[in-house]
Amino acid sequence: MATETWSWRGYARQVKNYYGQVELAMSPDEAIHRFYGILCSLPRASPPCVEGASVWTNIGPSIWSWGETVGAHIEPRPGRCLITVRSTSTFAFIDWGVNKRNVDTVLNRVIQQYEIDRMNAALAAENSENLLVRRQLTYGDGPTG
Repeated sequence: MATETWSWRGYARQVKNYYGQVELAMSPDEAIHRFYGILCSLPRASPPCVEGASVWTNIGPSIWSWGETVGAHIEPRPGRCLITVRSTSTFAFIDWGVNKRNVDTVLNRVIQQYEIDRMNAALAAENSENLLVRRQLTYGDGPTG
């Protein structure tokens, strides 16, 4: 966890931020589309903004914080992309673990979606192979003997 300290009008303020990374085999456009949907589903989130290879949203205040900015930066790599998810408190004296929870939630959701899509693709490939075998058996010369 990184902490930056800066001063505004004589008041010391700590900006708490937390980040996590994951590398997945998907195109940058697909990653942006997935993160847009995930950020939309977060509670108290404003509509996400897309700027180049980044997607981010502001999360409104709750009993635990004054609000956070949660975003993902997608860095293309050959055949996959490196995704950095960051959550930064808008104003916080104590973090209460909110930023870590935000990052964990977003990363867990994208990994779950990725695994579900991989399983669905494997099932579709298996079903198409089975269908091909059934077609070959069905469209043969018929029963002989």
